[in-house]
Amino acid sequence: MIHRYLKNEAKLAVPALVWSINYFTNIDNTGTVYTEAGSPPEKNDRKTRYPEYQFYIRSTNFDNAELFSQKIFDLFNEKMNFVVIENNRTYHVDFIEAMSEPLRLGVDSNNVMEYSINFKVTLREMK
Repeated sequence: MIHRYLKNEAKLAVPALVWSINYFTNIDNTGTVYTEAGSPPEKNDRKTRYPEYQFYIRSTNFDNAELFSQKIFDLFNEKMNFVVIENNRTYHVDFIEAMSEPLRLGVDSNNVMEYSINFKVTLREMK
């Protein structure tokens, strides 16, 4: 729903990474926004939706990986009350909340440090 918006905002905040959606394109210095199904709508309010998004940060510079993960956390956690237009649809985002602090996943076989930052979004499509 708003994954392109999230990627574009992250790219402005952390231009040192190569950004993509749902897959990473380089071995090193990447930021990826994964879309997740999230929670189902409430039975008494079918218009409000709760998608979840994962930011996946990868870098061989371990300090940068941590720094960039914290920047993404700070950029989006507790952001509220704004409008996103994506794919000819308009969404009112009530709230973005981090599901935890940035998670250090560790080092992969290419000596790349990996972090995950996960967010739950509350939004409604405006018609």
